[in-house]
This record gives sequence, structure tokens and C-alpha cells, in this order.
Amino acid sequence: MVLPALDDIEHQIATNISQDQGIECKIVDVLAYAKNSHISPDAVKKYPALLHMQLLANGHVPDNLAPATFTKSHHLSKVRRAINVTSFVVLALGLVFAAYFWYEGYAFKEELAKLTLQTQQQERLYQDVARNFPATPIPGADLQTAAEIAKAIENNRHTPLPLMQVLSRAFEQSPDINITRMHWQLSEDREVKDEGVNSTQVNANQAAQQANTGKAYSGAINPALLYQIGFINGEVSNFSGDYRAALTNVGRLVSNLRNNSAVEQVVILQEPVNVSSLVSLQGSTTDESNTQTPPAIFKIKIVLKQSSASQLVKAPAIKSEVAQ
Repeated sequence: MVLPALDDIEHQIATNISQDQGIECKIVDVLAYAKNSHISPDAVKKYPALLHMQLLANGHVPDNLAPATFTKSHHLSKVRRAINVTSFVVLALGLVFAAYFWYEGYAFKEELAKLTLQTQQQERLYQDVARNFPATPIPGADLQTAAEIAKAIENNRHTPLPLMQVLSRAFEQSPDINITRMHWQLSEDREVKDEGVNSTQVNANQAAQQANTGKAYSGAINPALLYQIGFINGEVSNFSGDYRAALTNVGRLVSNLRNNSAVEQVVILQEPVNVSSLVSLQGSTTDESNTQTPPAIFKIKIVLKQSSASQLVKAPAIKSEVAQ
């Protein structure tokens, strides 16, 4: 016990408490506190509350006259009490979260069991239905392979459309020239020759022969290395025998084709004039009505730049032919 003392009476009271009650009782000298706070001891004796007012004015809230050695155990008790309360709160929160997560886990487990049961039921239903499926002569793996091949063919399909677009732009600037035949094909060799109108039939016969001998076609064609090649037969319309003008028209057509960015090569296979010395000249100079001017026909070969496709396809060269 701590008692504030102003005179000897409080000292005697503290001594009596210690002796009679067996409690340690200490005295705090209020006058010493007043002296340290620059307050007159006589004023404190007359007005004891003056010391407390001065302590409050100096910022001691709450004001405490007990020394630090006496208040240390009290502060430790307060800290211990705060730690106990915090621990209890943390423990309570931990129990709440543990219960929540346990409930969530239990709900997920129940949902998983329900979904597993539904999956098993669906598998049994599928097996019941699959038993009634008609037998197929083709295995499922072969059907999947056929579908993948069909998809690859569709993705790598080539048509004569680019060649026709190039020819359309060139022939728009040469209205005096008519196309009589166009042969289009894909090939890795840009030096390929024109096989004529029966090329498609020849390729079909070769494919049939390979099938009969049991040898599958093994040529893997990379679309990125394929050339679109066109063989164009044409003639100069309204030709009256002026071969120089016919050569000029064909030369202009070839120049327009070469100026196209999609064209890699243009070759004139036949000029619109026959300069062979083996050709015999026939006719009568006296009968003008029997004289007939031969047509100014020509033939050119066009090679477009390689395709930008990159997937491999297994198929023979694709060919197409259009004749007027």
C-alpha cells in the first residue's frame, strides 16, 4: 500500500497498518513532490489538491504520485492482461475459420461424390447405347485419319483463281487478243512442259496403275514450294496479215504480265508468226478471192510465285484446263 503523507501523522498511520495488518505500506512524500514542481510546501499543506492540479496542468494525465518502482508490476499486469485477451481473440478467430473451411471441404466432398455418381451413371448409359450401335467395317482410327486428311486437303486447296486474276488484269489492257485455251497446273518444277488436253486423263491412268500394283503415292508436296503454272494459247483478233502489229500486241501482253508482282516468269513458247523455212508456200497470186490469211496464233507460259502455304499434303499435281 502507498500513502501520500504531508506530516508525521501519515507516517504513524503507515507504521500502524504495517504492524496491525501485515501489509507493506510505504509513504510518498507529497511535500518533496511539491518542491520538485516549484510549489510552496505551505500552500500544499493548506490546499493538498493544489499538487494534483499542477501535475494535471503539466500533462500528467492521469497524475500518479507513486514512483516507477511501485507502478512497474501494475504495468506488467496490464500488458499480461492485453496479451491474454489478444490470444483469446486470435484463438476464437482461428476456430471460426477452421470451422468454415471444414464446412467448405465437406460440401466440396459431397459435391464430388455426387458428380462421380452422375459420371458413372452416364458411362453406364453410354455403354448401354453403344451396345446397340451397328458394326462398322472401318475402324475408328481410320475414320479419324480420313477426317484429318480431308481437313488438310481443304486447308491446302489451290485453285486457278490467282492465275485468272493475273490474266484478267493483263488482257484488260490488250482487248485485241483472245484466249483459245488455258492449261493450269501445280508443280515443284517450273520447267514443266505442257502435256496437252489429255494430261488429266494420263494422270488418272497413272494413279489407277499405282493402285493396281499396290504402290501408294509417296510424293510429299510442300505447298510453299509449289509453282502455279499456266499455258495460254491465244490469237490476235481481226488479224489482216500485219505480223509486226501482231508481234507488238503479244509483246505488250507479255510486258504487262511481267510487271505483275505475283508473276515470276513469262516465256513465249510460240510467236504469232511462223518463220520456219520448212513451211511450203501455196496459193495463187492471180486469184485474190482464194487467198486466206492464216490466224496469228501464239502460246505463252506463265509461272506464278511459290505459294505461302507450309503444311505437307500427299497428292499428285493438280491440273486444270479450260478451252474456248
